[in-house]
Amino acid sequence: HDALSHHLVYTFITILLVARALPKSPVQLLASDPANMLEERLPLEIFLTILRLSVGSTQPVTDLVTLQLVCRSWHDIIAGASFLWATINTAEGFRACSKALQVAKNSLLELTCGEGMNKKDRNEFSRLANERADQWKSLVIDVDQWEVLLTTLRTYRPPKLEKLHMASWDYKNSSEDEIILLGGDPAAGLKDFKLNRVVIQLASLQLAGLEALHLQGLPQVSAIEIITIITESPSLKVLFLSQVGGGTMPSQAAAGQSSLVSHSPIRLPFLINLSLIDLPSPFFNLLVSILIVPQLCCLDINCRLEEQPPAEFFAAGLVHLHPTLNSITSNCHKYEVSLSSWGSYDIRVAQHVPS
Repeated sequence: HDALSHHLVYTFITILLVARALPKSPVQLLASDPANMLEERLPLEIFLTILRLSVGSTQPVTDLVTLQLVCRSWHDIIAGASFLWATINTAEGFRACSKALQVAKNSLLELTCGEGMNKKDRNEFSRLANERADQWKSLVIDVDQWEVLLTTLRTYRPPKLEKLHMASWDYKNSSEDEIILLGGDPAAGLKDFKLNRVVIQLASLQLAGLEALHLQGLPQVSAIEIITIITESPSLKVLFLSQVGGGTMPSQAAAGQSSLVSHSPIRLPFLINLSLIDLPSPFFNLLVSILIVPQLCCLDINCRLEEQPPAEFFAAGLVHLHPTLNSITSNCHKYEVSLSSWGSYDIRVAQHVPS
């Protein structure tokens, strides 16, 4: 819904700005000189930026082809702007994706590889995409369907890769199924990393400098691994953790202290979105007691207080976040607190996230 709203807004802005910049009627517009039509009233760079913002991520080729139907000038401009074709979603099918890959030329590619192709087309598109691996900027992949692309990720580190999202519905929870990515090299330059039920050897990636981290459905990923990644990524803006963080805690509480685990505070000055969902109690208690997040706008907590009285959690466990909670609740547009019959607390507080 949000993606559709943004798409409609950007399309409206496109039409509005072009209409205001060009005083001619539609008939006069179509009859005007394409070479001078935009250049006189609207800088080409601004027009191309508006076009890029008007193209969605679910059907980018369809959006571009539709925009090309406006007039001959738009058609020619879009056809010549290779970077506009660099967003590719396999849901549009092999023909559209292979066309976009060809027109994109040397532009950095943003690939979403999920549904939309049979096995033969997936293998052929994978072959074409692998030839451009040096151009990958973003890759969102269903590893159950895209074995050929996954093979490339296992052995090669795309030098321009900034975003990597991997998901699987064929859940495996064994070290024997652990995938080693990028030939065992560090994931240098990666800014946005998401794993959903994909068992990866995280240590070899040496993740650091992330701006977004999303780990879900991976109970074998230890608290120590996650704390290390967070500590090495002070520029984090989004942190989503769900069903992770089992095993031994980084350090144990000293004798006589509360049940909270002791650890040095971690300051994340740019974090605006924090989600802690269904984490083991010791790991959850650790995180909420050590994170310093002064700019937080959205907080989503779901936890079971099996080993800790609610009073201790709200009085001691969240005391570190009280200033932040006071800040985001003062002007929040969403605020929910609920307690399920099996003892699970669900807390959501959200403001409008600044752009």
